[in-house]
Amino acid sequence: MSEEAKPNLRHKAVALEYSDKQELPKISAKGAGYIAERILKLAEEHEVPIAEHTGLVDALSQLQVGVEMDS
Repeated sequence: MSEEAKPNLRHKAVALEYSDKQELPKISAKGAGYIAERILKLAEEHEVPIAEHTGLVDALSQLQVGVEMDS
């Protein structure tokens, strides 16, 4: 498969925000397609670690931005 024909495997992204003031992380951004690519590009530019886990992204993308994660 050529480079141009490869499907985009990172079509969704969820950004988590960690704070000393909060016990749990919260969702700070999420998106699909172009928005997901922008989230990933910004993370790379700011040297934010990126983890790829399709099942986790699918689950987290069901939540609203600003929501703290439940344990």
